[in-house]
Order: sequence, then structure tokens, then C-alpha cells
Amino acid sequence: MIKILSTLLLALAASAPAAAQGCGAQLMELSTATPKLSRFAHLSSEALHQDLAVILWLQRTRTASDLARVRGDGTPTLECFEDVLDHDPNPQQRAVMPRKGYRSAEHPRTKALLEHARTDLLPLVSSLRNYYGRPRPYITFPMVEPAEARLSTPSFPSSSAALGCVYACILSQFRPDLKMALHERGRLLGTDRVVAGSHYPSDALGGEILGHLFATQWINQPEHRQLIMDVCKAEWE
Repeated sequence: MIKILSTLLLALAASAPAAAQGCGAQLMELSTATPKLSRFAHLSSEALHQDLAVILWLQRTRTASDLARVRGDGTPTLECFEDVLDHDPNPQQRAVMPRKGYRSAEHPRTKALLEHARTDLLPLVSSLRNYYGRPRPYITFPMVEPAEARLSTPSFPSSSAALGCVYACILSQFRPDLKMALHERGRLLGTDRVVAGSHYPSDALGGEILGHLFATQWINQPEHRQLIMDVCKAEWE
């Protein structure tokens, strides 16, 4: 069920316009991101109720394990990717080349790099939320029962979806062999906010698109590329 929704969100994101050009040294201009997201922010009544129908279906079908997961990954961190990064895609080679298991505690500079990106991204998310001002699903529709704390901040776009995407893009610089699995996990972090009832599916989709736009620009800034290379040498080689 979770994979189906993640696949749906990814398919919709793939149909969005190409990434905008133009980004400040630290933060994408609001005017750059807004045209890419506007198709999702102000839904028609029919589209809004389709969004709501997905939330209510997930609310009815979410399991105890779903609830445990969504309550544990509410704020994306490096630890959310730990089991993916510890996966060995080529176990048959380890007989001749032993592999050291991954532990997030051994990657403090990677954590600091992700926090750097988070600090640059969140002001943009806040600006877009204030620009669109979409209320949370449970504020507009009392039948939505969130599985986590109720928030009064606007709903669109989802910061967790954006951060999940940004973190996956950065971590893929260190483990390109795990790129697909990292991005699947990043999308799940956004999808889980829909499962939790805190966001509409279009909030997660908008956050994912924003994350891709931001990550492409952020990673390719010369100072960030240097940071990535330094961290890779220190903690991933």
C-alpha cells in the first residue's frame, strides 16, 4: 500500500515541468520555485476531495506497524536512511573484499552537511507555505484523525517530503550504488506524512518537486561540491 502511493507520487512528479534555472548562493528564489508548484497548491473542489479520499483511505487501512513508522520518522534525519546505507548490493564480492557495516554515529560530518542543507531549505519551505496558506487536512476536514501532533503551520508543501528528497540526493553522492533505494526511502518520508494525516498527497508531491529543484541547485554550488568531496574523503572512502 505504501509502495503504491509512493509510486503514484513519483509518477506525478515526473510529469512536472523541468527544473527551474537560477538559484542564489544559498537559497533558491521564491519566484523560481512558485511556478513549478502552483498547479498543486490551490486545488479545485473535486481535486481537493480526491486528495482527501486518499487520506481517509490511508486512515482506515494503516496498520500498527505503519503508525509506529510514521511516528518515528516525523523529522527526516540521517538515521532514517541507516538501514538503506547498511545494505550490501553485492554480497557475493565480500568473500574477497570484506565490507564494514554502516553506522550513522560514525558520520558526524555527513550529519552536519545534511543539517547545512536543511538550514538552507527550510526558509524556502516557510515562504512557500505562507504564500499559499493551505490549512492542514484535519483543520479543514474534522474527520481526518492525525497519527501525530496537530500543527497549526500551513500544509503546502511538505517539508518532510522536500527534506527526504534533498537528503537522498546528497547521500547518493556518497553511495551512487544505492541511489534508487535512497530515493525510494526519501519519498517514503514524505508519503508517511500523508499516512499520518498531516498532509495531503499533493503536499508531499509538491515537497518532492521542491526537493529535487533545490537539491539540483544546492549540490552544484561550488562551495557545496567542495564540502561534499571533503566529507566523502573523510567518511565514505
